Amino acid sequence: MEVTHAQREMRTVYANGTIGQAVSGVVWLLSASLGTLLSVQVGIITLVIGGIFIFPLTQLVLRISGRPTTVHSENPLSGLAMQVAFIVPILIPVIGAATIYNVNWFYPAFLLVVGAHYLPFVFYTECGSTLSWPLC
Repeated sequence: MEVTHAQREMRTVYANGTIGQAVSGVVWLLSASLGTLLSVQVGIITLVIGGIFIFPLTQLVLRISGRPTTVHSENPLSGLAMQVAFIVPILIPVIGAATIYNVNWFYPAFLLVVGAHYLPFVFYTECGSTLSWPLC
């Protein structure tokens, strides 16, 4: 499969990421709201548990909207998406350590981890029809 086709399929199936970002935004907003209105612990638990359900909820919204929910098995980027997703649970102990040191570091630490989990996609940009570094 050509890289350009694989990228196009990923963008098409996941609606350019808008559905997942909307679901993620709702989870973060709910966490921040509950953390402000109830307690910091409730906000933290909401984000950790809600974060587990971001992908399944995204799949549900895609399915309800009549969109496909998976890319073809030949798409080389589907494996990358799964590998990138597992970065967040692996780094939860780092977030926990930061939070134990200073509870006000929970959201910034979580934001850094979530941001870092998107970095591998930067390296899969299109230059012609091959995978290469940005600015090739």
